[in-house]
Amino acid sequence: MNKLYHSVLVVLCLGLLILAQNHQLADAQVDCPTAVPNLLPCTDFLSNLLPLLPSKKCCDGASKFTGLGGVDSLCQCLKLSQFVSGILPTKFGLIPNLCGLTGFLPLVNCLVPGAPPKV
Repeated sequence: MNKLYHSVLVVLCLGLLILAQNHQLADAQVDCPTAVPNLLPCTDFLSNLLPLLPSKKCCDGASKFTGLGGVDSLCQCLKLSQFVSGILPTKFGLIPNLCGLTGFLPLVNCLVPGAPPKV
């Protein structure tokens, strides 16, 4: 029984360490000048009524962008970049569904004026 208790305690401690490390990675700062250019293939889609669908390069870039850091850091990158100044917010909101990127949805929410980023 004592050995079983010890094993369970070790597994729980390891699990907590893994969760703590994942949380730190999610909140890691992002190098914005390196991150934002991943969205450049989306410029045509986001700033014009046509095309109606984002390109594969746009979806790939959006996917890569979302993988570079936590929502708060990526949101700050978007808000501080010149990239968002010429986009149509409604088209930006289509990327999660059209590209199949659920992780991109909190970034859409962060661009709504006055709305905090949702995790």
